[in-house]
Amino acid sequence: MLTKNPAVLPIRKPNTLRSSAPTKAIGGLIKSIASRAMRTSIACIALVAVSLAVATSASAQCDPQWQPFDPTTASLPGTNNPVLASTMWDPDGPGPQTPKLVVAGSFTVASNVVVNHIAAFDPATGEWAPLGTGMNNWVYALATLPSGELVAGGSFTTAGGVAANCIARWNAASGQWAPLGGGMNGDVRALATLPSGDLVAGGIFHVAGGVSASKIARWNALTGQWAPLGTGLGDGVLALTTLPDGDVVAGGFFGTAGGVRANFIARWNAATGQWAPLGTGMNGEVYALATLPSGDLVAGGFFSIAGGVGVNRIARWNAATGQWAALGTGMNGLVLALTTLPNGDLSAGGGFTTAGGVAANNIARWNAATGQWAPIGTGVNNTVHALTTLPSGDLVAGGSFSGAGPVFSVTGAVAASRVARWNATTGLWAPLGSGMNGLTRAFTTLPGGDLVAGGNFIRAGGVGANRIARWNAANGQWAPLGTGMNGPVYDVITLPSGDLVAGGSFTTAGGSGGNNIARWNDVTGQWVPFGAGLNGAVHALTTLPNGDLVAGGFFTSAGGVSARYIARWNAATGQWGALGTSISGFVYDLVTLPNGDVVAGGSFTTAGGVAVNNIARWNAATGQWTPLDTGLNGTVSTLTTLPNGDLVAGGFFTSAGGVSARYIARWNAATGQWAAFGTGMNNIVFTLSALPSGDLLAAGLFTTADGVAANRVARWNAATGQWAPLGTGVDSAGDVGVYALTTLPNGDLVAGGDFTTAGGVVAPFIARWGCVRTCDDIDFNNNSVFPEDADVIDFFNVLAGGECAACNDIDFNNNQVFPEDADVIDFFNVLAGGTCP
Repeated sequence: MLTKNPAVLPIRKPNTLRSSAPTKAIGGLIKSIASRAMRTSIACIALVAVSLAVATSASAQCDPQWQPFDPTTASLPGTNNPVLASTMWDPDGPGPQTPKLVVAGSFTVASNVVVNHIAAFDPATGEWAPLGTGMNNWVYALATLPSGELVAGGSFTTAGGVAANCIARWNAASGQWAPLGGGMNGDVRALATLPSGDLVAGGIFHVAGGVSASKIARWNALTGQWAPLGTGLGDGVLALTTLPDGDVVAGGFFGTAGGVRANFIARWNAATGQWAPLGTGMNGEVYALATLPSGDLVAGGFFSIAGGVGVNRIARWNAATGQWAALGTGMNGLVLALTTLPNGDLSAGGGFTTAGGVAANNIARWNAATGQWAPIGTGVNNTVHALTTLPSGDLVAGGSFSGAGPVFSVTGAVAASRVARWNATTGLWAPLGSGMNGLTRAFTTLPGGDLVAGGNFIRAGGVGANRIARWNAANGQWAPLGTGMNGPVYDVITLPSGDLVAGGSFTTAGGSGGNNIARWNDVTGQWVPFGAGLNGAVHALTTLPNGDLVAGGFFTSAGGVSARYIARWNAATGQWGALGTSISGFVYDLVTLPNGDVVAGGSFTTAGGVAVNNIARWNAATGQWTPLDTGLNGTVSTLTTLPNGDLVAGGFFTSAGGVSARYIARWNAATGQWAAFGTGMNNIVFTLSALPSGDLLAAGLFTTADGVAANRVARWNAATGQWAPLGTGVDSAGDVGVYALTTLPNGDLVAGGDFTTAGGVVAPFIARWGCVRTCDDIDFNNNSVFPEDADVIDFFNVLAGGECAACNDIDFNNNQVFPEDADVIDFFNVLAGGTCP
């Protein structure tokens, strides 16, 4: 048996020693090697083939760490949280740098870059970049100064690690953030630049730079001081714009301006220094303002009257007549963002589904010539908070959406996470980045080692994949399973035949019927329904020893037969039926015990008419439900069995069988008693995975396990009885969690959820815990001469079991599996100037 020599460690050469492509001489050498191999190396190749066939692949020790699951999932098609503001910014004015799009909000990741609430996108290169270390809290507003500096306002207290109370400016030359005076004592929600170069900030503050300033203040660019605008406004400011004469218009949720009645909108006269209402104002909040080329003003928000005129969420102020007027029939929902297009048209975004009576998903365009509203493509699938026009005329929308175009499409909708670009020439939406775009909820491994992931996403690895996708272990590529589902997938399992079953909240699978459950035929490549399916979501799946399928979830009938929350599919008859006499509440997970019994966990108090607490056992021999002691005092989210037959439950409970057990507990199969795992976790456990060693993996929303810091995922050591973290875990901020765990054939752990970083590395929605795989140098014999015949000869010699003290080990691709075909393939790929897979 070939073994990896632990004494011979891979020696890394400087990057200068490896050329990215073979030179003419190297190319000739490779041809020579190949030619000679054809003539004289048949015996050597045969020996290698025999060695690979008979050797038992070994695994080496390493220090595992978190990493993206694969290169295609190492980025997001946008940002990981809402974009609330955007603007164009030229870092060097007339200099050679191209203008950048700056977006800001509540996000911490943009594409493949870790950022903090603000990021810059280069439309020319398609690259994202951070602006220093960003802010420590949300950014709501952006503006640029005539000096070229960028200003951000929000609810933060530091910018670039420097104290900056709710407002800061970025100096592109120094690459540093700096405060604007003493800042504000409350949120800054809107910014506007005056013709003089001064800056106006509005929000929910009453002090600016130590000076009393009610909800609005002016920064003097010459003196570097804050000053109030009169006596300010009676309540919060949410929008600002400047008029051609230099006057400032403020919108928000105030009722007075400068002590004068002004309903939700007011004008600051730059000449007189006085506030004045714009007619009788609105009857609801103003969230967005835009000045048209004509000098007229457009306001959007949550109002139905403007100046006494009936309008729907949007209205136009005529600068000549001083009157408000409707823009067509307006929108049927909130207007939160406005911008003008190069031809004078207006774009509006928000939370609506019609504009001017025409279907328009959250974004629409007002044609200045025809006076009509029109959709912008098929829009986006959630709220738009920000709009910016690029120099090319393209439009960028930012908000809370996850896709542009249809929510479900048989060809895969455009996955655009919180930011998307509308091409003014082609009329198509496109993301600003690539990768998986939504929550991963479930995994299963197919017999050949391929991984299947299910969840809420519509793209995986750069390909359209509606809620379910398959990762090919051989070529490392993602592919859709047919046209997928039209709703989320909550669980997936592999049948003994190699077919796949998916359950969730969908009505079609592969474009045909499949009410919440469907089967993927791996031979035909088609989705097949299970009869008429179920009338509610499926959250859990398991199989019985005879091949029958059991489903649990939120349904009350299966195939038209009464089956409350749990049902059985008879593989022989192709019919649905109840499992016992049903359960009284939702079922979240199922597990089949070695003897064929089924355990159900969820949120219920009776099973088969027997009192149980959130967990119950179905006896395959008697067909009866029985309790597991006194059960648990809260919802059970996940179940698994250990190699010794014990059962483990995780969820949202604090006691099991009357014993204190926080969020995780163990049922001893021999004694029939519940026990705790140390002091448990500090929050919900969503998923469990038992390892062959007897160790246990748990994941969810927790940040500690048995008092030890463990962000969302932890490992229980069966030998020591201790919990330990897996590195620094995944995102620990907010309510992000891990919902799925599985292990690959090589022993790597895969975690899925709604996180976007793992171990500090960008790994959206799916991450891998294992050894980092990078190929060794091509100078295999470490004589500093390469490429050369000797490297190839020595490689095959070691592969065949020979000795070479100076050589690298034979695990060339460092995937901890050797010897294998991939080591040979990768060796010659790098030798030819290729990259390490």
